[in-house]
Amino acid sequence: EIIRSSLFPSKLLKLVRESLSPQLFQHVVRMAYTLRLGRDLNLHTTVFTGAGLATGKGANLPTVRGSTKALKADSIDPSILVNIRPTVSHMIIKALMDEGYVAFVCSQNIENLHRTSGIPKSKLWEVHGNLFDFE
Repeated sequence: EIIRSSLFPSKLLKLVRESLSPQLFQHVVRMAYTLRLGRDLNLHTTVFTGAGLATGKGANLPTVRGSTKALKADSIDPSILVNIRPTVSHMIIKALMDEGYVAFVCSQNIENLHRTSGIPKSKLWEVHGNLFDFE
């Protein structure tokens, strides 16, 4: 079995195990094992994210596409941004960064959830910008 407390931080394992089905958890653990090998070899790992990450459980952000179609593709009601929160996926990426498994995040999302999760702007490229940057 790949899962051993000596290989992965217990805080990260607990967060992942509580959030996923057993089958998906095994896939994530295999990915984490690969990330650990990369960290041990001093490789620079970048995570790419996009549509879907912010619509998961917990974010409270409706989708532009899909069955709900709560947003129009060409307009965003700013009032929906008040209640959005980082998803478990955002927090896992942040935890992987904290532990040295991930060095950088490249995101197509504009809703600020990576920064809200604690990822510093210096380690994040927001390809399409950020709704909360007014510079």
